[in-house]
Amino acid sequence: MLAKKNLLVALMGLGLVAGCGSSQGFTATSPGASNTGTVTIVEDGRPISASGDVADTLELEVLNAQGEVIYGPILKPLEPTTIFEGVPRPPEAALLEIDYLRNGGFLLFRAEVTADGNVTLLDPAEQPVDPHNTNWIVTPDGSGGFTLTSEVQGTPLRSNRILAQQDGATPTKLKGVCYSPAPINFSNKEAPAVGDLFWDSFDVFVDGVKVDTIFNWFALWGNGQLGGTEFYARNDLNRIRDLGCNSIRVYSMIARQLGTEGQIPPPKSGQLFEHKQFLDACWNNGNSPIYVIVDIPMADSCVRKDINPAPGEIEFWESNLEETVLQLADHPAVIGFNIWNEKDAAPTSFPSNGQVSELTEYFYGQSAKYASIIQNNAPGKLAGWAFHDAPDFVRFASVKPEADPYMAQMKAAGFDYWGVNSYQTDNFDSILGNLSGSYGNLPESMSLPVLFTELGWPATGHRNPSDSNSIYEDAETRSKTAAMVGKMYPKALNSEKVLGTFYFEFQDEWWKQELVSNPSYNSATWNGTPAAPTTFPNGYWDEEGFGLYSTRRSGGRANNSDNRSGSGATLPVDEIIERVEITEVLTGIYKGFSD
Repeated sequence: MLAKKNLLVALMGLGLVAGCGSSQGFTATSPGASNTGTVTIVEDGRPISASGDVADTLELEVLNAQGEVIYGPILKPLEPTTIFEGVPRPPEAALLEIDYLRNGGFLLFRAEVTADGNVTLLDPAEQPVDPHNTNWIVTPDGSGGFTLTSEVQGTPLRSNRILAQQDGATPTKLKGVCYSPAPINFSNKEAPAVGDLFWDSFDVFVDGVKVDTIFNWFALWGNGQLGGTEFYARNDLNRIRDLGCNSIRVYSMIARQLGTEGQIPPPKSGQLFEHKQFLDACWNNGNSPIYVIVDIPMADSCVRKDINPAPGEIEFWESNLEETVLQLADHPAVIGFNIWNEKDAAPTSFPSNGQVSELTEYFYGQSAKYASIIQNNAPGKLAGWAFHDAPDFVRFASVKPEADPYMAQMKAAGFDYWGVNSYQTDNFDSILGNLSGSYGNLPESMSLPVLFTELGWPATGHRNPSDSNSIYEDAETRSKTAAMVGKMYPKALNSEKVLGTFYFEFQDEWWKQELVSNPSYNSATWNGTPAAPTTFPNGYWDEEGFGLYSTRRSGGRANNSDNRSGSGATLPVDEIIERVEITEVLTGIYKGFSD
């Protein structure tokens, strides 16, 4: 049982009082004669919590008699005394709505106070809300196109919030960016997190005694001053909102991590990594939310029979998949899951001889199993994969085996979309058209919408064509890439066969281009690649130059310095520099595109 909290609220000098028992919890100062006033909320000091989740933020909205929001939402840290100023008074104001939030973004309790007299307000802990979640549905339109709709479940949100209508499903197009904020001298391939930079801080206990707190990567994606330091978080998520994005794709989010040296632990052992703070920041209590496609980085051996797994490897990852999906299934920011990224390859998924084999049976059998795990444990979320732009796959899997083609098996197992990592530079006919190997040329039994899980081009060129280390960017290279964005993104988004696009990618990742031919390669150096499609805007396929933002060390830190210091991120974190020529074009397209 939660202890009762005695709370008192006065609204804008009206003497509006709320309480429970005899002790004071909320008070307010009188604003005097004005059309606006001050709301002061005084707490009695005890945490407002439920099931271990503690409210840390207040969000205030004021509604008129028609139920329209006329003030707010305004967020303030939940303090012993919290003051909101400039708040509309009656008769314009009719209702004061106070939300108690976890991590500043997820609703735990709601208090509502009328603006026309004295009102008794119960302890917020006695006013729990139906928790928010989202239900995502893909519907064929009967003419070859598809509609993605979302339903927000739980306590009603207000009308000024994106995708928050609760009187029916809301159609939307995903306008996203691939988000992998890997610092310089960091690899998403490395244990233990395998690219998961989104877990919650946690306490370390020895014999039941707390000995340390391990702080998360809030310094990259969060907002505000970092406690006990002079530094501020980089504010990535709000940068993404400013781009006009309503969604992101992350390449790893896992409930259990590997050992520090890559050891395979037993399933469900060690630290349980949760992801509430990051996802709550994405959800933002329904205010301009950023929805998340979550990748589960399954090991190659999970889908490739030609790779011998390490002892316990498959068991660990399959357990991790189920545990992660269960953990994230009830969060409103989550759209769905990719079971893997680019694990397709000959001969496992589209053999050159065009024949079914033990390798293909294993690949598609495992893929179907993982899609079923997602659907069984998160029925309101989407399931898919991120595949190469590979027409050979479609030609093979749409006809083999003859009795029940693999693509039909995947759809029956619960796939909701075909995820495609594409870098086309002219059109999408090979993906969306009526050509052989196109998703647009499939029978109904295997017809699903396309989701461009990656779509982008490097902003870089090379000063010396024979030297990959001569990678560079300038206004001209950025402008050429921006022109490609302006050409290709409307073509993708305007297709009724496409659920959405994820720009590849948010920032440069300096570890990506591991050139065997380059003895000077290291993850603390910006590298390019000598190979390039001639149609690319600048003629090079620079894995480390695809970002909407470039990156560099801050505060005089060396490129090869450690990214973790003590119990948290080394500060200051890497600076990112906006490639404005590209972001302006992408933002114009995203904000100008109507769902």
